[in-house]
Formats: sequence, C-alpha cells, structure tokens
Amino acid sequence: MKSLFINNREIKLVRSQRKTLGLQVSPQGITARAPKRMSERAIIDFIVSKEGWLTKILGNMPEPSQAKPIALQHGAKITYLGEPYTLEVIEGSTKPISIQGQTLIVPVANTHTALTQRIKTKLTKWFKQQAQLVCTQRAKHFAPWMQVKQRKDNQIYVRDYKRRWGSCDSKGKLSFNWRIIQAPSEVLDYVVIHELAHLQEFNHSKKFWSIVSQQMPDYNEKEMWLKKHGPSLYGF
Repeated sequence: MKSLFINNREIKLVRSQRKTLGLQVSPQGITARAPKRMSERAIIDFIVSKEGWLTKILGNMPEPSQAKPIALQHGAKITYLGEPYTLEVIEGSTKPISIQGQTLIVPVANTHTALTQRIKTKLTKWFKQQAQLVCTQRAKHFAPWMQVKQRKDNQIYVRDYKRRWGSCDSKGKLSFNWRIIQAPSEVLDYVVIHELAHLQEFNHSKKFWSIVSQQMPDYNEKEMWLKKHGPSLYGF
C-alpha cells in the first residue's frame, strides 16, 4: 500500500480491479481506492478536487479515540437522551432492559462470556432499538412541517457509524448513528432535521441551512454540542 501526501494529509492509496475512483474516510484515516491502471496524476487531481468535501467531513467527525471508556458494571453512570442513569445489573435473567426513575435496569443471562461483554451486548442492542424508535418518531413529527416526503417504506435505519451522526442517500434513505440516543433530545432533533433537510437539498448550500434554521434557529448550538461532547458518546 502506498501513501500520498496532499495538503498536509496522508492518503492511503489502494489499487484494485474496480472501475471507479473513490475516497473513504474512517477512524484509521483517508483511503483512496483506485483502478489499477489509473495514473497517479489523475488520482491526485481527483483528491485535490475533493478538498472542500474532505475539510467539511473531517471538521464534523466525532473522534472516538478521545472518548473516556465507561466501565460497564453495576453502578456505572450512563446517559440516555441526555439524562444520567445508574446501571443496575441483574445476573441470571433474560428480561428486557427497563427504566425505573434514574436507574437503568440491565438483566443479563448467565453464560461463559465475561460479564462486561454481556452488559455491553445487551445495552448496545437496546440503545439501537431505542434510537430507531425515537428517530422514527421525530422524523414523522418534523417531516410534515418541513414539507418533505420520506421513502415509501418510511423506514429509518440505525448504523454503527464511526465518523458521522446521520446520513441521507440519493434515494432518500435516512440512517442515524445509534449513539445519538445518548445525546439530549434537542440535539437528536437537530440531527433528524439535518437529514430530513437533505430530502429537499442534497448538499450544504445556503438554502439547505435555511431549511434547517426554519425548524431550529439555534442549530449552531446543537452543532457545537456535538463537536464538544460527541466523543463522549463513544464510551462503549
């Protein structure tokens, strides 16, 4: 694997039998995936042409490596929709997770797997379910006000994104980072509004931000919250 250094960035170059050139951004860095016979000059020109896009993506990326690890055990503190909860772990039970006051009750079955891993597996599954439920509800709430149409199947997806909070593809499919369910509800709303706005404007133009601000005039505050506190949502 070769590395290119462009605009003070290291770009890993991977060649294969593919027919098109593309850029991939991940926690491990930036990778250019190119056809075997494409000239290096053409690859560099393409990367330079995407400088604005790279700057935008890199500027808004959460940094999982900065997250303070959460020790998933009885008595641990964790957030759900911005509210702090104390974990109450009940071993030897297959009941679903539940909330009582400020306590998040996590029953886990007895297996040969380490207790911390069992807690993480069940808690992650529950967070994903809650993220899909809440994001779907909020999208249904805001869509009529924003005069946007969702996909016919009206399906909201949750993903294990490492570097983004949500996405809207060219077919109008909305996906969200399941970790956003830990953020305050108004921050989650901002992410939902942001992706819904892409159903009208598939870019980040002035018109796009105008659509966002109509629903959330203080959206800048929510962006700042994500930049400042977003890494903490990657604690497990």
